[in-house]
Amino acid sequence: MSAPVSAGNDSLFVIRRSLELLARHGAAFLAIFAVFHLPPLAFGMVLGGDGDSPSTSVALIASVLSWSLGGVASALVTVMALGIEAGKPVTLPNVVRQVRIHVGPVLGVGVIAGAAISFGLMLMVIPGLIALAFLCLATPVAVMEGRSAPESIQRSVELMKQGWQGVGLGVLGVTFIGAIAGQLLLTALEDANGALIGTSLYAASSFFGAWTAVATALAFSRATGRAS
Repeated sequence: MSAPVSAGNDSLFVIRRSLELLARHGAAFLAIFAVFHLPPLAFGMVLGGDGDSPSTSVALIASVLSWSLGGVASALVTVMALGIEAGKPVTLPNVVRQVRIHVGPVLGVGVIAGAAISFGLMLMVIPGLIALAFLCLATPVAVMEGRSAPESIQRSVELMKQGWQGVGLGVLGVTFIGAIAGQLLLTALEDANGALIGTSLYAASSFFGAWTAVATALAFSRATGRAS
C-alpha cells in the first residue's frame, strides 16, 4: 500500500468522486437509506408519547436501531459503490448476499461506532469528530475484509494512524455539509407543522446518510487500494 499523496488530495477526492457517484446512481443509494431509516423513525414516533419528548429508554432503543440499521445500509451502499468503481456488474442479490454473510460484524460496528461518536459529540464536539474520523472505515472493513467488529474498528484506527487522515477529513467534510444543511432546514421550517418537519428531516437524513456512505466507501478504497 502506497502512502497518500496529501491529506488535501485525499479529502477532495472523497468529496468530488462521491458527488459524481451520487449524480449517476443516487436513486439506488437513497432508496437503501430511505428504507433503513424508516424503522427507527417510526419507532420513535409511535412510542415517543403524545408530543412530549420521548423517554430515555425509547430514545436509547431508537438510537440503537438507527446505529445498527444505518450500519447495514452503509454496508449495502459500500458494496454497491465499490463494485461500480471496479467496473463490475452490480446486482441487488449479490450485494445483499455479501452483506448478509458479514451482517453480524456490520451490526456490531454500527452500534459500537455510533455509540462512541454520539457520546463524544455529547461530551464535546471535538471528541465526537475525532471518533468519526478514526472509525469511519470500520463498516467497509467489516463487509469487504470480513473482519469481526472489534477487528474492523482496530483496522480503521490503524489506517488513520498510517497517514490516511485525509480520507477521514473527506468524510468529515460531507458530515459537516449535512449538519449545516440540517440546521438550515430546521430554521426554514421553524413555523411548519410537525409532519412537514419530520418528513423533511427524514428525506434530508436519508440523502446525507447515502452521501456519507458513498464517501466512506471511497475513503476505504483510497486507503487500502481496494476497489471491490
